[in-house]
Amino acid sequence: MPLLGALLVYKYQVISHKHLMQALARQKTEKRLLGELLVDMKLITRAQLREALDYQELQMERRRQAAESKLESAEKTGAETPS
Repeated sequence: MPLLGALLVYKYQVISHKHLMQALARQKTEKRLLGELLVDMKLITRAQLREALDYQELQMERRRQAAESKLESAEKTGAETPS
């Protein structure tokens, strides 16, 4: 799964690496979600956060489906192999 910070810096290009580092440093002391910190710091909007989180979720679902497909293929291959 792509990390939220990496998505915002590299894919969506809505924050700089420097801003990400500042937010991550703040996150260590404040123990808050990175996205919420970035919104509170006015570095991204809620809509930008939602878009990145939706993308993360989509990527997780795709990976889950790929893993299930591999498992099903392996089970079929194992079931067809004589004992």
